[in-house]
Amino acid sequence: MKIGIAVIAIVLLTAGAWAELQTVSVGGELRIRGGYYNWDRAGDDTAFVQERTRLGVTADFTDEVSAVIEMDSYDIWGEDFRSNYVTGLDARAASGDDVEMYQAYIQADKMWGAPLRLRVGRQEMAFGSQWLVGVNDEANEFTGLSFDALRLDYTTDMFSVDAFASKLAETFGDFGDDDTDFYGIYASCFAVENVQFDAYWLYLNDDTNTVGKDVDLHTVGLRAAGAVGAFDFDAEVAR
Repeated sequence: MKIGIAVIAIVLLTAGAWAELQTVSVGGELRIRGGYYNWDRAGDDTAFVQERTRLGVTADFTDEVSAVIEMDSYDIWGEDFRSNYVTGLDARAASGDDVEMYQAYIQADKMWGAPLRLRVGRQEMAFGSQWLVGVNDEANEFTGLSFDALRLDYTTDMFSVDAFASKLAETFGDFGDDDTDFYGIYASCFAVENVQFDAYWLYLNDDTNTVGKDVDLHTVGLRAAGAVGAFDFDAEVAR
């Protein structure tokens, strides 16, 4: 937590050096969900309660600049809890604090007077139906997902284009080598009423040799989704 507080202070002081603070808002979310799973096999039923807690601060500055800091924690009831069961020395709770820096980024809107936005830092990224890139908040275990990334997007009433570069794993090797990086361009068209057309390219570069060789995985895809009359549709293909 000391590291987290130091990061918050540095971000605010840095932003304050070149932008005047206007407003600060604090928000959060608490989700509790119980689940029961019957696998139709004797003795394999599963039941547990999940809880995810989020707490964030948004600071708005002049010149269309803002900063977001958000912490979160995901736990199963009865696991990783301070009042350990039986002896109070259960090793499960000794593993450390699960509070994480979920998001921490600076955002600049309307750059050079254009509908151009730059976001730098740890952030959520969700595209289309979130089939390939999403925030993982609707899965059975809604732990959430964020990326250490630089993201640039251009958005109008007719179309939007997003481009991002993110770091998934750092091995502290040479610059541009030995890491796992994730890049992408995602374009959407809203020219047809109530219908959205998407086209995208995703590139995963795993240079860590964790599977015995480097991985260069390119994915291109198309998606169409919307409503026509009484029918909703969502179709996507990727290769």
